[in-house]
Amino acid sequence: MARLLAAKQRAVDGALRVVNLSLQIAGAGALARQAELERLYRDVRARAFHPPHADASHEVIGQAWLGVLDLV
Repeated sequence: MARLLAAKQRAVDGALRVVNLSLQIAGAGALARQAELERLYRDVRARAFHPPHADASHEVIGQAWLGVLDLV
């Protein structure tokens, strides 16, 4: 379970870095409602609302790593 949460968190964090960099390169025009990059930005930012959120994931991963939970 902890490995699954870690993989999800890593993928989401990577997607956020890519989208942020893409927006820096493309400029403010990429935030227009018709732009594909605007949709991608919105979708990646929405990850905060999909359970488990980053804080819960970090807690479970940390507890499993420390041996408090037996989920690995």
